Amino acid sequence: MRLESRTDERRRGCRHGWGGLVLLVFLLSRTVSAADIPKNLAALLKREYRLTRTPRPGETAYYRIRRTDMTMDSGGAITSRMESTGLFSRTVLYIGPAGTWIDRYTWKSFTTGRSEGPADSVRQSEVTAIRGFSYELSPAEIGSLPALRVGGLAKTADTFAFFVAAWDAATFDLPVTPRPSFPFESVRRIGDRVTEVKDNVPADFDFTPIVSNFSYTRRRLSSTFASLSVVGDTPCAVVHFGATDSPLTFDFLTETMAIRFNGTESMTGTAYVSLADGTVVRGEMTTVVVASQTATLSGRTQRVQSPTVVRQHVLLERVTKVEFER
Repeated sequence: MRLESRTDERRRGCRHGWGGLVLLVFLLSRTVSAADIPKNLAALLKREYRLTRTPRPGETAYYRIRRTDMTMDSGGAITSRMESTGLFSRTVLYIGPAGTWIDRYTWKSFTTGRSEGPADSVRQSEVTAIRGFSYELSPAEIGSLPALRVGGLAKTADTFAFFVAAWDAATFDLPVTPRPSFPFESVRRIGDRVTEVKDNVPADFDFTPIVSNFSYTRRRLSSTFASLSVVGDTPCAVVHFGATDSPLTFDFLTETMAIRFNGTESMTGTAYVSLADGTVVRGEMTTVVVASQTATLSGRTQRVQSPTVVRQHVLLERVTKVEFER
């Protein structure tokens, strides 16, 4: 159990979650007495907290999301990189009698880019079709993946990258939202842990011809109230979450080849949850996909099969309305 501090974290280059450890090491490196330690520290670490979100109708939060994908060969060498960045708002539309609610996500911008080779830099370009794109979601009904409608968007590799980012944006609510199969409301003290009690239904997503025969089943999610922290000026609970060996398959079509992708995903992450209202103010997630790729070049019948590993990192940050509107 740790009390973490994020003060001046970026300047120090520390990873989130190490701030409290640095503070404790500093204290222990000195000759200190019990009087040097805040008297309410033990009480803060032992008390109960309400971590579930308490939305208000019309309430709007603003976020920036960044995603990096690194594809590696069987030897661990990076073969390509992909980066995406998006800005979106989330507004509470409706709160039901059972305590569930519906959010409207509206995207201001989305950019994405890929490297041509392992040593090339990634240049992101805006996908203008995403400006103003919106949809409605209930966090308690997401399942394996949020059910998003393509609408009138053109089906391209770039718009598919957007939907992946949109799934990520909603994923950070999953580990901190109560639902019948996931009693997160019971998580109140540091060290409390909860795991989904039943399997999720496989999610499909029709994005033909770019992506077809898509299937993903997120295995049972676990969340642990790990510690306390501060993000900016907001006191937060630190919630670690994860799910392993989630099967993923799909067919991907490019201008030069058709690829059959078959593998499993393991996900770990951290959500920083405001102690005031249960809103996620920051999140980090890393996923590792281990898969087999079977590629068929256009105009040929010969197939080439190869193992591949994709390591993905996602960063979600709540921003102010002023930062969002710049």
